[in-house]
Amino acid sequence: MLSRLRKLVFSIQHRAPTVRFTESIRRVNRLARLMSMMQRRPPRKVEQG
Repeated sequence: MLSRLRKLVFSIQHRAPTVRFTESIRRVNRLARLMSMMQRRPPRKVEQG
């Protein structure tokens, strides 16, 4: 999953101008942070009640 993210960053770097580049990097960073949080956290059971 992280390798796919790196490929995405790489393609963005070579395609986009600077303004759009920083914006998309921010978005990718947010996604990466979310993914790492999900990986770290043990899966929770959803309680129904």
